[in-house]
Amino acid sequence: MTESIESLARQVVAELNALADPGRADGERRYFKGTINNIGVTLPKIQAVEKRFCRDLAKTWSVDQAMEFCETLLAMRVFEVSLLALEFLERFAERLGPTEFDRFERWLDDDWCDNWAAVDSLCPHVVGPVLRNNPELGSRVRAWAGSGNRWLRRASAVTLVLLLRKGEFLDLAYEIAAVLISDKSDDLVQKGNGWMLREAGATDPVRLERFLLAHGPDIPRTTLRYAIEKFPAERRAHLLTATRVPRGE
Repeated sequence: MTESIESLARQVVAELNALADPGRADGERRYFKGTINNIGVTLPKIQAVEKRFCRDLAKTWSVDQAMEFCETLLAMRVFEVSLLALEFLERFAERLGPTEFDRFERWLDDDWCDNWAAVDSLCPHVVGPVLRNNPELGSRVRAWAGSGNRWLRRASAVTLVLLLRKGEFLDLAYEIAAVLISDKSDDLVQKGNGWMLREAGATDPVRLERFLLAHGPDIPRTTLRYAIEKFPAERRAHLLTATRVPRGE
Protein backbone atom coordinates (compact mmCIF):
# COMPACT_ATOMS: atom_id res chain seq x y z
CA MET A 1 0.00 0.00 0.00
CA THR A 2 1.32 3.40 -0.92
CA GLU A 3 2.01 5.94 1.78
CA SER A 4 -0.25 8.48 0.08
CA ILE A 5 -3.28 6.21 0.47
CA GLU A 6 -2.39 5.43 4.10
CA SER A 7 -1.88 9.12 4.81
CA LEU A 8 -5.15 10.15 3.20
CA ALA A 9 -7.05 7.45 5.07
CA ARG A 10 -5.62 8.70 8.38
CA GLN A 11 -6.58 12.29 7.55
CA VAL A 12 -10.14 11.34 6.62
CA VAL A 13 -10.62 9.29 9.78
CA ALA A 14 -9.19 12.08 11.93
CA GLU A 15 -11.58 14.56 10.34
CA LEU A 16 -14.58 12.31 10.98
CA ASN A 17 -13.48 11.71 14.57
CA ALA A 18 -13.31 15.46 15.11
CA LEU A 19 -16.99 15.65 14.09
CA ALA A 20 -18.09 12.75 16.31
CA ASP A 21 -21.19 13.24 18.45
CA PRO A 22 -21.55 10.57 21.17
CA GLY A 23 -25.19 11.44 21.80
CA ARG A 24 -26.06 11.03 18.14
CA ALA A 25 -24.05 7.81 18.03
CA ASP A 26 -26.15 6.35 20.85
CA GLY A 27 -29.35 7.25 19.04
CA GLU A 28 -28.16 5.73 15.78
CA ARG A 29 -27.20 2.50 17.51
CA ARG A 30 -30.72 2.25 18.91
CA TYR A 31 -32.16 2.92 15.46
CA PHE A 32 -29.96 0.26 13.89
CA LYS A 33 -30.71 -2.05 16.84
CA GLY A 34 -27.11 -2.12 18.01
CA THR A 35 -25.72 -3.55 14.78
CA ILE A 36 -23.34 -0.74 13.86
CA ASN A 37 -20.00 0.51 15.17
CA ASN A 38 -20.42 4.26 14.79
CA ILE A 39 -19.21 7.61 16.07
CA GLY A 40 -22.22 9.84 15.35
CA VAL A 41 -21.54 11.95 12.23
CA THR A 42 -24.44 13.01 9.99
CA LEU A 43 -24.51 12.02 6.32
CA PRO A 44 -24.23 15.64 5.08
CA LYS A 45 -21.06 16.07 7.17
CA ILE A 46 -19.67 12.76 5.87
CA GLN A 47 -20.34 13.92 2.33
CA ALA A 48 -18.66 17.26 3.00
CA VAL A 49 -15.51 15.54 4.28
CA GLU A 50 -15.50 13.20 1.27
CA LYS A 51 -15.86 16.12 -1.11
CA ARG A 52 -13.10 18.13 0.52
CA PHE A 53 -10.57 15.31 0.65
CA CYS A 54 -11.52 13.12 -2.30
CA ARG A 55 -13.30 15.01 -5.08
CA ASP A 56 -10.20 15.73 -7.15
CA LEU A 57 -8.80 12.20 -6.74
CA ALA A 58 -11.30 10.85 -9.26
CA LYS A 59 -9.44 12.89 -11.89
CA THR A 60 -6.01 11.46 -11.10
CA TRP A 61 -6.36 8.09 -9.39
CA SER A 62 -6.63 4.75 -11.11
CA VAL A 63 -9.41 2.27 -10.33
CA ASP A 64 -6.87 0.16 -8.43
CA GLN A 65 -5.94 3.10 -6.21
CA ALA A 66 -9.59 3.88 -5.54
CA MET A 67 -10.34 0.28 -4.62
CA GLU A 68 -7.30 0.10 -2.35
CA PHE A 69 -8.37 3.29 -0.58
CA CYS A 70 -11.92 2.01 -0.13
CA GLU A 71 -10.78 -1.34 1.22
CA THR A 72 -8.46 0.44 3.65
CA LEU A 73 -11.41 2.40 5.02
CA LEU A 74 -13.93 -0.47 4.96
CA ALA A 75 -11.52 -2.67 6.90
CA MET A 76 -11.78 -0.28 9.84
CA ARG A 77 -15.42 -1.39 10.32
CA VAL A 78 -16.63 2.07 11.39
CA PHE A 79 -20.05 3.05 10.03
CA GLU A 80 -19.26 6.63 8.96
CA VAL A 81 -15.86 5.68 7.54
CA SER A 82 -17.50 2.98 5.42
CA LEU A 83 -20.15 5.37 4.13
CA LEU A 84 -17.48 7.87 3.13
CA ALA A 85 -15.55 5.14 1.29
CA LEU A 86 -18.64 4.11 -0.66
CA GLU A 87 -19.55 7.73 -1.45
CA PHE A 88 -16.06 8.11 -2.90
CA LEU A 89 -16.27 4.91 -4.93
CA GLU A 90 -19.42 6.15 -6.63
CA ARG A 91 -17.21 8.66 -8.45
CA PHE A 92 -15.57 5.71 -10.23
CA ALA A 93 -18.75 3.74 -10.93
CA GLU A 94 -18.62 3.98 -14.73
CA ARG A 95 -14.99 2.83 -14.76
CA LEU A 96 -15.56 -0.35 -12.76
CA GLY A 97 -16.08 -3.82 -14.19
CA PRO A 98 -16.22 -7.56 -13.49
CA THR A 99 -12.96 -7.61 -11.53
CA GLU A 100 -14.31 -5.03 -9.10
CA PHE A 101 -17.67 -6.85 -9.03
CA ASP A 102 -15.86 -9.88 -7.62
CA ARG A 103 -14.55 -7.73 -4.79
CA PHE A 104 -17.95 -6.18 -4.10
CA GLU A 105 -19.38 -9.67 -3.76
CA ARG A 106 -16.67 -10.50 -1.26
CA TRP A 107 -17.30 -7.30 0.71
CA LEU A 108 -20.94 -8.27 1.08
CA ASP A 109 -20.34 -11.93 1.82
CA ASP A 110 -17.65 -11.11 4.40
CA ASP A 111 -19.92 -8.52 6.08
CA TRP A 112 -17.75 -5.54 5.24
CA CYS A 113 -21.06 -3.85 4.40
CA ASP A 114 -22.97 -5.16 7.39
CA ASN A 115 -25.96 -2.80 7.61
CA TRP A 116 -28.71 -1.69 5.26
CA ALA A 117 -27.28 1.82 4.83
CA ALA A 118 -23.93 0.55 3.57
CA VAL A 119 -25.59 -2.00 1.26
CA ASP A 120 -27.88 0.71 -0.09
CA SER A 121 -24.92 2.99 -0.72
CA LEU A 122 -22.84 0.37 -2.50
CA CYS A 123 -25.40 -1.48 -4.55
CA PRO A 124 -27.63 0.99 -6.42
CA HIS A 125 -24.89 3.56 -6.98
CA VAL A 126 -21.84 1.38 -7.65
CA VAL A 127 -22.83 -2.21 -8.37
CA GLY A 128 -25.83 -1.11 -10.45
CA PRO A 129 -23.76 0.78 -13.05
CA VAL A 130 -21.35 -2.17 -13.27
CA LEU A 131 -24.30 -4.47 -13.99
CA ARG A 132 -25.70 -2.10 -16.60
CA ASN A 133 -22.37 -2.06 -18.42
CA ASN A 134 -21.85 -5.81 -17.96
CA PRO A 135 -25.32 -7.44 -18.16
CA GLU A 136 -23.81 -10.92 -18.14
CA LEU A 137 -23.32 -10.36 -14.41
CA GLY A 138 -27.08 -10.59 -13.96
CA SER A 139 -26.84 -14.32 -13.22
CA ARG A 140 -24.47 -13.54 -10.35
CA VAL A 141 -26.85 -10.96 -8.88
CA ARG A 142 -29.71 -13.42 -9.26
CA ALA A 143 -27.71 -16.03 -7.32
CA TRP A 144 -27.34 -13.58 -4.42
CA ALA A 145 -31.08 -13.89 -3.79
CA GLY A 146 -30.54 -17.48 -2.64
CA SER A 147 -27.53 -16.72 -0.47
CA GLY A 148 -27.39 -17.54 3.22
CA ASN A 149 -26.01 -14.03 3.80
CA ARG A 150 -28.75 -11.46 4.43
CA TRP A 151 -26.72 -8.61 2.94
CA LEU A 152 -26.25 -10.45 -0.35
CA ARG A 153 -29.99 -11.19 -0.40
CA ARG A 154 -30.84 -7.52 0.14
CA ALA A 155 -28.16 -6.56 -2.39
CA SER A 156 -29.78 -8.73 -5.07
CA ALA A 157 -32.82 -6.45 -4.91
CA VAL A 158 -31.45 -2.99 -4.21
CA THR A 159 -28.76 -3.28 -6.90
CA LEU A 160 -31.57 -2.91 -9.43
CA VAL A 161 -33.60 -0.02 -8.06
CA LEU A 162 -32.03 2.80 -10.10
CA LEU A 163 -31.86 0.66 -13.23
CA LEU A 164 -35.56 -0.17 -12.92
CA ARG A 165 -36.43 3.52 -12.88
CA LYS A 166 -35.11 3.58 -16.44
CA GLY A 167 -37.08 0.48 -17.41
CA GLU A 168 -34.01 -1.77 -17.43
CA PHE A 169 -33.61 -5.32 -16.04
CA LEU A 170 -37.32 -5.85 -15.37
CA ASP A 171 -37.13 -9.57 -16.11
CA LEU A 172 -34.24 -9.99 -13.71
CA ALA A 173 -36.11 -8.07 -11.02
CA TYR A 174 -39.08 -10.41 -11.13
CA GLU A 175 -36.84 -13.49 -11.13
CA ILE A 176 -35.15 -12.18 -7.98
CA ALA A 177 -38.45 -11.17 -6.38
CA ALA A 178 -39.84 -14.67 -6.86
CA VAL A 179 -36.92 -16.06 -4.85
CA LEU A 180 -36.95 -13.41 -2.13
CA ILE A 181 -40.63 -13.79 -1.29
CA SER A 182 -39.71 -17.06 0.42
CA ASP A 183 -37.70 -15.06 2.98
CA LYS A 184 -40.29 -14.82 5.75
CA SER A 185 -38.11 -13.79 8.68
CA ASP A 186 -35.75 -10.98 7.61
CA ASP A 187 -37.54 -7.66 7.39
CA LEU A 188 -34.53 -5.93 5.79
CA VAL A 189 -34.64 -8.40 2.91
CA GLN A 190 -38.42 -8.09 2.67
CA LYS A 191 -38.18 -4.29 2.55
CA GLY A 192 -35.44 -4.45 -0.08
CA ASN A 193 -37.59 -6.74 -2.21
CA GLY A 194 -40.57 -4.44 -1.81
CA TRP A 195 -38.47 -1.42 -2.82
CA MET A 196 -37.30 -3.23 -5.94
CA LEU A 197 -40.85 -4.24 -6.87
CA ARG A 198 -42.11 -0.69 -6.28
CA GLU A 199 -39.57 0.66 -8.77
CA ALA A 200 -40.42 -2.09 -11.25
CA GLY A 201 -44.07 -1.17 -10.89
CA ALA A 202 -43.36 2.48 -11.59
CA THR A 203 -42.25 1.37 -15.06
CA ASP A 204 -44.97 -1.25 -15.63
CA PRO A 205 -47.73 -1.21 -12.97
CA VAL A 206 -49.80 -3.82 -14.80
CA ARG A 207 -46.97 -6.33 -14.63
CA LEU A 208 -46.40 -5.62 -10.93
CA GLU A 209 -50.07 -6.13 -10.11
CA ARG A 210 -50.10 -9.37 -12.09
CA PHE A 211 -47.06 -10.61 -10.16
CA LEU A 212 -48.57 -9.71 -6.80
CA LEU A 213 -51.87 -11.40 -7.56
CA ALA A 214 -50.14 -14.51 -8.91
CA HIS A 215 -48.09 -14.97 -5.73
CA GLY A 216 -50.81 -13.71 -3.41
CA PRO A 217 -50.49 -14.85 0.21
CA ASP A 218 -46.95 -16.15 -0.34
CA ILE A 219 -45.68 -12.56 -0.37
CA PRO A 220 -44.66 -11.23 3.05
CA ARG A 221 -46.90 -8.33 3.99
CA THR A 222 -43.89 -6.06 4.53
CA THR A 223 -42.80 -6.67 0.94
CA LEU A 224 -46.31 -6.14 -0.33
CA ARG A 225 -46.84 -2.84 1.47
CA TYR A 226 -43.59 -1.43 0.08
CA ALA A 227 -44.35 -2.73 -3.41
CA ILE A 228 -47.77 -1.05 -3.70
CA GLU A 229 -46.87 2.36 -2.26
CA LYS A 230 -47.20 4.11 -5.63
CA PHE A 231 -50.59 2.62 -6.46
CA PRO A 232 -53.71 4.75 -5.88
CA ALA A 233 -55.33 4.16 -2.51
CA GLU A 234 -58.19 2.14 -4.00
CA ARG A 235 -55.83 -0.26 -5.78
CA ARG A 236 -53.69 -0.62 -2.66
CA ALA A 237 -56.75 -1.63 -0.65
CA HIS A 238 -57.79 -4.10 -3.33
CA LEU A 239 -54.36 -5.72 -3.49
CA LEU A 240 -54.08 -5.98 0.29
CA THR A 241 -57.38 -7.81 0.36
CA ALA A 242 -56.84 -9.97 -2.73
CA THR A 243 -53.46 -11.25 -1.51
CA ARG A 244 -54.52 -11.95 2.08
CA VAL A 245 -54.05 -15.44 3.49
CA PRO A 246 -57.49 -17.11 3.51
CA ARG A 247 -59.01 -17.64 6.93
CA GLY A 248 -58.44 -21.05 8.43
CA GLU A 249 -55.05 -21.55 6.76
